[in-house]
Amino acid sequence: MLVTRRAALLGGMSLALFNVAPISAQANSAAAARKINVAGRQRMLSQRIAMASGLARLGIETGDNIEVVRIATAQFDAAQRALRTGSEDFGLPEETHPSVLSALQRSDVVWAEMGIAASSINSQGSVSRQNFEDIAELNLKLLSRANIVVKKLVKAYSEDDRGNAGIGNAIDMAGRQRMLSQKMIKESALIGLGYRKGDNRDFLEETLTLFDESLFKLMYGDEGENIPEPPAEVLAKFQEVEALWLDLYPLMDEIATLGRADAFELGELSVSAFDLLRLSNEAVGLYERAWTA
Repeated sequence: MLVTRRAALLGGMSLALFNVAPISAQANSAAAARKINVAGRQRMLSQRIAMASGLARLGIETGDNIEVVRIATAQFDAAQRALRTGSEDFGLPEETHPSVLSALQRSDVVWAEMGIAASSINSQGSVSRQNFEDIAELNLKLLSRANIVVKKLVKAYSEDDRGNAGIGNAIDMAGRQRMLSQKMIKESALIGLGYRKGDNRDFLEETLTLFDESLFKLMYGDEGENIPEPPAEVLAKFQEVEALWLDLYPLMDEIATLGRADAFELGELSVSAFDLLRLSNEAVGLYERAWTA
């Protein structure tokens, strides 16, 4: 059942979860919401590539996870170009804010290195030790650079549309949840591989705490971070996220506490994390529409 379900998820991944529908060019707020959403997805993809390469290195659904690396690599590369030059397929206009363009250039530098390792995995059909270590070393740096892009976008477009600044912050935070859903499995896989186990146990604890605290803020609002209380349909989606999170958290916490993760656990968790990613992504889409309502 697990293999069949994962194969089905992978089969629909590029068409369903990560589809980016075009938007009307008439609304600046629509462009802002779309850009923050797409840029936020880059953070997730940086962790998804690292997660899948680690799982494949462990021998967990190797072929499927190499396919995840291939799809995520292509998606990151296409979106990185679209964020800068614009794209009808992504529904994005050309970027004009100097601060955003500078941040994109800085993330390009890291992606150029990590993309080589990811592309090698795709061409070789396996995860060599060198490719694994390159991605393990570079993914957090890419995540940091991609996060700066999001922050620059939120600042630039919120200044253009101050009435929706809170929704921009919510799109940012909800989008970050997508990334955290992949980051926690990546860190669990690295623990399973014995790669910098102490560091990754600490990272995993931080990731779990951040996801949990952010979910609470998204569900109920947070004045300090200018996160508004969500509309009813968004709250309902976060309640779905919460139900899955309550099932997933105990095992994730056990991995962080004990510092070990076996292949069966990681295989099960990777499917649950995909569901968490899917629901979090749907919440971002609802927020995006709320900005343009």
